[in-house]
Amino acid sequence: MAIGNLTKGGNATGLVEYLLAEHDHKGEVRHRADIVGGTLGFEEGAAKTHLDAFKNLRPSLNRNMVHLSISLTQEDRKLSDHEWAQIGDLWAERMGFEGYMTVCHGDHIHIAASRIRLDGSVVSDSHDYRRSEAVIREIEERFDLVRVEPSHLLDPAKARDHIAAPKRGEFEMAHRGVISSKAQLQDLLKDLTSAPITATDFVEALEACGVDVRPNVSETTGRLSGFSFGLEGHHISASKLGRSFTLKNLIERGFSYEPDRDFPAVVGAKERSLGRATTAGIGTDPRVEHTDAGADRRDASADGARVAPDTQVTASGGEDLPSTKGVDFR
Repeated sequence: MAIGNLTKGGNATGLVEYLLAEHDHKGEVRHRADIVGGTLGFEEGAAKTHLDAFKNLRPSLNRNMVHLSISLTQEDRKLSDHEWAQIGDLWAERMGFEGYMTVCHGDHIHIAASRIRLDGSVVSDSHDYRRSEAVIREIEERFDLVRVEPSHLLDPAKARDHIAAPKRGEFEMAHRGVISSKAQLQDLLKDLTSAPITATDFVEALEACGVDVRPNVSETTGRLSGFSFGLEGHHISASKLGRSFTLKNLIERGFSYEPDRDFPAVVGAKERSLGRATTAGIGTDPRVEHTDAGADRRDASADGARVAPDTQVTASGGEDLPSTKGVDFR
């Protein structure tokens, strides 16, 4: 099972330095950080020089770099450096990149690629999350890895029942017998929406299970746009749990919201959630509260086929790039 995470940014030098550093973003020593493939050479200095040359061909292009991490689960077989390099070559070729390097961190790889080609043209990022997932599914087949079903990115009809895949850290937690807050929320929501349910009953049932329910509802118009949920100190928007839990898809499965009937329960849950956040001194993040409104707009406009820039291909693989490193890949 190949787990991919695709991001875009513009700091090539910072990305190279981060990927080849002796320590990860947590300050822990990496077992290895070696360039095993690509077209930029096998030395840090050479990679930086080549990426600078690509950048100079299109100096006004801000998001000129792509960063993909690919990791495997414990059920997959071990891959050699040669095989990891082949995977990097396959992904880059299918996506259209000419200047790239593949860095191995032991149990996963990172591919850093310039979107600028040798002739100065730019690799399109149109539908790149969907295209990348298609390549990752091909990688699983060609390299005899555990196969998984395509997500809603490749089959939009699956958006109604889409559940976000576990991240690499969640797999590690599961092997230790720990269930993540995200997985617990997904199970609760799946059970709760397996039959028709009103917004009032939905909110009350979740709160009875200890879930912090934060509806994105207008207190003036009564319009409901979506939800985010908190459990054990972790607050997650519904769309991050899976497209299945955006308001549009909840309604398709029998969730109903009638302002005359449900507004008091929904706005009450919002006030309680915001009150808890204020009391805890953590404030509120409007990006969390409004995420699902955007998700529903994308569902409505393309039936789940369009993907927000921060949507992950499957689940996050490898390490996220920290802002403290000065790398513009968040």
